[in-house]
Amino acid sequence: MGRATTSESLLLDLVSQGSDASERFICPFATGDQGFIPPYCNVYEMGSSFTGSQVSEVTQAGTNFIAKSADVPNQASYSIGLSGTGSAGAWINTHVMEGRTGGYYLLFDDDTGYEIEFWNYDMNTGAIAGGIHSGNGFMQGVDLVYKEKTTASGVIEAFSKSMAIQDGVRRL
Repeated sequence: MGRATTSESLLLDLVSQGSDASERFICPFATGDQGFIPPYCNVYEMGSSFTGSQVSEVTQAGTNFIAKSADVPNQASYSIGLSGTGSAGAWINTHVMEGRTGGYYLLFDDDTGYEIEFWNYDMNTGAIAGGIHSGNGFMQGVDLVYKEKTTASGVIEAFSKSMAIQDGVRRL
């Protein structure tokens, strides 16, 4: 009798430098932080593994990260179900870094009229005289790390785990 070894993972890495919310949303009430969507860098990984014999295993993975507007949140899901003899594991690893807008002001420019400049209260950075920039004006508001792993070993009658995330300014 042989052995089976499986391992798979789903990775979703979402990054933005920040943007004007009025140009990204269909919903007029979803204006973000002071009318801007702050920058973010969010990484999600979900997966499973099995080593053993006499296994019956099914996995399912799904993502949704392309949309016409920011009204639709990004989504990822992963599930596993198995029975067999051996060792099984399923996990989710998450690192969420969300920004916030410190403040903004209107800077007059002779050629284009008014343009928006950001000011970061925490770092005392932003646009200064002569169009020189000393930072992007956004501040980090959240730094969240979440990890979870479920394991089983021996004669496994039933092993099942389902995981899902939604990431967006608006959630469904």
